[in-house]
Amino acid sequence: MKVGWDRGWNNYVILFPQIDIVEVGLKRGVHDQLLEIGTNPEVAKQVFDYAAKLAETEPDVYDLYQQVENFIRKLPPNSTK
Repeated sequence: MKVGWDRGWNNYVILFPQIDIVEVGLKRGVHDQLLEIGTNPEVAKQVFDYAAKLAETEPDVYDLYQQVENFIRKLPPNSTK
């Protein structure tokens, strides 16, 4: 898992490079390796901290991706801007 600011997206992102989108991801409901967080650094830190803590106990990268994605979706509206 890689985290940080992405100049191409102009957002904070989390990258899961070990996700195989074609072979496994699509079957598991994971359609990308990247999750966009937004431009708010405080929210990005909150998401990064959540993902890092979860990664300590969640061995499956596809489940990890989905749980982090759900966490981001549940953030208050406009909190990522």
